[in-house]
This record gives sequence, structure tokens and C-alpha cells, in this order.
Amino acid sequence: MIPVFALFVTGDLLVIAVSIAMAGQLVPENHVGLFMRTWNLMSGFSALLAGYALYFTVVKKGKSLLTSNIDYLHMFFIVGISVLIVGIIMLYISRKVKALLQV
Repeated sequence: MIPVFALFVTGDLLVIAVSIAMAGQLVPENHVGLFMRTWNLMSGFSALLAGYALYFTVVKKGKSLLTSNIDYLHMFFIVGISVLIVGIIMLYISRKVKALLQV
């Protein structure tokens, strides 16, 4: 388990700097600070959500494999619906955001 975690952390450290630099090139110069603050805020928020989702995936003692799969199905259904709703909201406000960034 620890080698797998070390592999994920190493991959994250190698990719995160490149992804932030590439995304920073796409943002207008007067909005780079806002972008970096938003990026870090969303990274922390996603870590909180991941911990919250992990709480629901812990299989309690005495549960069978079939009932734990139903728990996983319920959790992934909620995550999928949430992502769909956020995607629709982002699509709706994307024109306003583009207009703000062009000023």
C-alpha cells in the first residue's frame, strides 16, 4: 500500500507543476493571481470532498460484499449527479466568465 501511495505522490509532484504552468499561460496577465488563488482553493476543497466520500466507502464489520457494493453504487451515483449538475452550472456561467476575462 505504501509503495502505491508513494507512486501516486511522485506522479502528482511531477505533473502538478507542469499543469499549473500551462494553465497559467492561458490566463491573461492581470488575472494570474486570481487564477492561482482559485486553483489552490479548489485543490483544498477537493481534498475535503475526497475525505468526505471516503467516509461513506468504509465497509463496516459484518457487511457482506453484496451490501457493500450497493453502498458504493449509491455513493458513485451521488458523485455522478453532482458532477453533472456542476457541469451544467459551469456551462451556463462560462459566457459571463469569458466576458469578465476579456475586460
